[in-house]
Amino acid sequence: MPRLDRAFRYSAGLLYEVTDRITLGLAYTFIDAGSAGVNETRGPLSGTIQGDFSSNYINVVALNIAMRF
Repeated sequence: MPRLDRAFRYSAGLLYEVTDRITLGLAYTFIDAGSAGVNETRGPLSGTIQGDFSSNYINVVALNIAMRF
């Protein structure tokens, strides 16, 4: 099972009111998950996966549209 060293999250977002009924949103999140080691054995047919990762970065972008009725 991979294990992460840490998890720092940095996020920013914007909302824009297009009309009285429609709002647009945009958000971005950067996750620094630190270093991780993997040592996983799944059996004789699958074998073993082993390694070290010095940096694990995750980028998330979200867009939303909200409409009020």
